[in-house]
Amino acid sequence: MPQIVSLLPGNEPWELAANVAMSGVRVSIENTIGALYERCPILFREFQISKEPYQEIFEVAVLLYNISVCVTRSPGSSSRFGVPPPLLDEYLSMD
Repeated sequence: MPQIVSLLPGNEPWELAANVAMSGVRVSIENTIGALYERCPILFREFQISKEPYQEIFEVAVLLYNISVCVTRSPGSSSRFGVPPPLLDEYLSMD
């Protein structure tokens, strides 16, 4: 499971500045994860980690979500980072 980047705990000026700088990135990533869970309700299930292949299910869900972004050309997180989504052929290329 991916790890979530959280706020830095302190009140030092550099920690506060880092938290401000990263807040937009966190929101963008959280929105993408929310869209992924919305499109793939199986991810809401409770899994018995030792018995079910959660990582593989999550990876397939991400692959399908990314393919849908490529096909629909919906900007999603890419607009936050100023990069358009790739074409489907580019995304699936093994190069």
